[in-house]
Amino acid sequence: MNDILLTTKLQMPPLRSDLVVRPRLLARLDSMAAVKLVIVAAPAGFGKTTLVRAWAESCSLPVAWLSLDEQDNNPPQWLRYFIHALRQIHPTLGHAALELLTSPHHPQIATVLTLLINDLSTFSGPLAIIFDDYHYLDNLAIHQAMDFLLAHLPDHVHLIITSRHQPPLALSRWRAQHRLLELTSADLRFTAGEVETFLQAVMHLNIAPADRIALEMRTEGWIAGLQLAALSLQNQADKGAFIRTFSGLDRDINDYLLEEVLHHQPAEVRHFLLATAVVDRLCGSLADALLEQSGSQTMLEQLDRRQLFIVPLDRHRHWYRYHALFADLLRHHARRTMPQQLPGLHRRASLWFEQHNSPADAIQHALQAEDAQRAADLIEAALQRRNWLQHDMHRLLTWLDALPEAVTQTRPRLKLGAAWLLLEIFSDPWPRIEPYLRQVEAVLTAPNAHHHFTTPALHAMLAEVDLLRANRARQNGDAADVIALCRQALARLPHSETYLRSGIIAHLASAYENLGDMAQADALYTDSLALCQSANNIDGRLFAAARLMAVLTVRGRLQRADQIATPLLAELAERTGPDIGLLYIHLADIYREQNRLDAAKRLLQQGLDLCRPFEAWREGVITGLMTLAGIAAAEGQFDAALAHLDEVDTTPPSPRLAMFRARLHLAEGDFKAAAQWARPHNRFPAVAVDYPHERDALTYVWLLLTQAALDAQGLRVERLAVDPLAEASTMLTHLHQAASAGDRTGHIIEIHLLQSLLATLRRQPAQATDHVAQALQLAEPEGYVRLFVAFGEPIYTHLKLLRARPVIATATDYLNTLLAAFPQAESAPVDYLPGSTLTERERVTLRWLASELTIEAIAAEMAVSVSTIRTYAKRIYSKLDAHSRAEAVYRAKELHLL
Repeated sequence: MNDILLTTKLQMPPLRSDLVVRPRLLARLDSMAAVKLVIVAAPAGFGKTTLVRAWAESCSLPVAWLSLDEQDNNPPQWLRYFIHALRQIHPTLGHAALELLTSPHHPQIATVLTLLINDLSTFSGPLAIIFDDYHYLDNLAIHQAMDFLLAHLPDHVHLIITSRHQPPLALSRWRAQHRLLELTSADLRFTAGEVETFLQAVMHLNIAPADRIALEMRTEGWIAGLQLAALSLQNQADKGAFIRTFSGLDRDINDYLLEEVLHHQPAEVRHFLLATAVVDRLCGSLADALLEQSGSQTMLEQLDRRQLFIVPLDRHRHWYRYHALFADLLRHHARRTMPQQLPGLHRRASLWFEQHNSPADAIQHALQAEDAQRAADLIEAALQRRNWLQHDMHRLLTWLDALPEAVTQTRPRLKLGAAWLLLEIFSDPWPRIEPYLRQVEAVLTAPNAHHHFTTPALHAMLAEVDLLRANRARQNGDAADVIALCRQALARLPHSETYLRSGIIAHLASAYENLGDMAQADALYTDSLALCQSANNIDGRLFAAARLMAVLTVRGRLQRADQIATPLLAELAERTGPDIGLLYIHLADIYREQNRLDAAKRLLQQGLDLCRPFEAWREGVITGLMTLAGIAAAEGQFDAALAHLDEVDTTPPSPRLAMFRARLHLAEGDFKAAAQWARPHNRFPAVAVDYPHERDALTYVWLLLTQAALDAQGLRVERLAVDPLAEASTMLTHLHQAASAGDRTGHIIEIHLLQSLLATLRRQPAQATDHVAQALQLAEPEGYVRLFVAFGEPIYTHLKLLRARPVIATATDYLNTLLAAFPQAESAPVDYLPGSTLTERERVTLRWLASELTIEAIAAEMAVSVSTIRTYAKRIYSKLDAHSRAEAVYRAKELHLL
């Protein structure tokens, strides 16, 4: 969340000068070097915080302190404070984690913690991290994060947790390993000597030894009970009688002592305590606002001096809180004695927090005041703070749900905000969103709507309804609905509404992109990009830029895509998050195609690091890993290429990843493995391949041509088609027509190269060379390289022929660049398509297989593992259609490979 950081939560509370020293417990804490975790767990009032604070004062270790409260149940807020606590030790700790956490997205908790753990592992020397008042946390995600933290912390880092109860963590593991130190109420309760010291030195009470022992027995060493009893004893003439009638039941003790303590306070103090207990923390200014008077800072200082259960939160004693138990009792008593005043107190607290830039507290107190209209106003304002919203979506939704329907039904802005929150949080939010949208429409189209909203505001909200529904249509793949809804939304909006308009135009562009109309998608994304810039919509700029780059790549406009990305990345060099990570990935793929492999690797590392933490950006990670695999394949490392693809979680399956894997197998020469991808497709129709499946169709054509080449050589392979050349020819004709109509020049280049392979197999060398020439003409201005190299030896041969043509003279440098990128030919026949040749490593393995050495001996000679040799052998058998080592050697000799 983006509220101001409450730095007092990161500061160790000051110690009182008259503290009861507890050497036996400090010694136990000093033994923590042998353990990973210390848990100090006891009910309220047993001195947990004071003990740990005293140990931190006496030890020589660097200590990070975080005081927790109920507001920290939001994982991003908990992480944010945790990181800042560590930064109190050293400002470099947690820098990368904080950048990731504050990006406008939703990183996984484990990813942020991993960055923190990595930082801690480099910190020299032992240190301690203290989580005070852990019992306030009830969020399962935070408990799981703590378990992850404990499992991976370096040995020189120790955690200390104080809590009113055992935290729900996986503690049995650490107990079994003797790496857990536990202090409970049995350890923390005051001993007889400590009770005597406390009563005499701290509370200045002289009571008979027998009465002191009785008080110790009745309170069982409970420090808060002793303090409450001592406060009452100061006003008792017969101290012995008071102690003899004193009950040992906690509830009775609390109620009785509360009445006794409050009863003996002046009326002004009683009123101050009860009124200010409605807030979790207070300062003089806040207390003045609650009480509608001045002088509260003086009162706070007096209470502090009197030790009236008030705890200073900073060294300057500006902020305070009441002892947790005392605060609970004060609030309970206030509800019983002054219920009519509580709404006004909460309302004034809400106003103060609003004025001091703490919207979460302002909203919470407005709800406690049962001032639904004010809470609604504050939530509406919060919804406009887009960055604040990113870190508080669940809380905002909880607050929205707490508002009465009578309030929200007349506030369409709240309903729309709830719809966007649901869309961000849940995988299938539409059963809840659609009723909200109908309610919004009912309010905005009512006859009196113009009395409540300005015309521009009314139209903007209706446009937002259209955009939300367009979002659903886009998810359902209904491009026609997306277009209709977006155009309707744009018609409603004034041209001055650039922020919302830019998002609508981007959605409209995505519909045309899915339809394959790249020229229209290009124009719309370009418009959206310009509007985003004028509206200072950075998130929108990055989205539009990434999608525009993808469109330009399909259009074959690599240089323009580079010109969009490079300056934007320079401008936003300090930004983190998956949206800019995707830009790095798209630019890396362009560099890969242009054979700028080292630069592509550097960009990919940045892009994948930024996208990997976010499940919602899985497709971006897949794009990055495909690009990384393409680079490995370009370097002849096909095992590494396939391993990169295996990094992707296969749930749910990724169709484009499966297609790309087939292309890698084809480039490697493993037709059998590539053909496995085609089986579930039952082949593609010869006509009417829609744009989303166009690249699949091109891959299938490559498979058909490879089958035909292998058939021509007499190799027995799986037959995907009875007449693969005829089917490939028909598909290429229709694919060329569709790609031309959609201005998909990047695909047209590939189609020409496939048509060249087709002509080569049909013994039409002139046509084959002409198709390469046409591909060359389209590709030269953009610097294409890897696409030509992927199709191997036949394209290499035609490029050499083209170098002698006068018409190609102007492209000589480009031709030389292309030819230099091909691996050197090894006397393979011109009509031997990529996929039917062995890689260099496989050729070496084949020569060893032809010897009499065992597999183990071959592995030793080649300095690789036995499993690697077996992998190479399986691929050789597949490519040569052999079923044994002897048959593979025989087939290789037949093909003059040996």
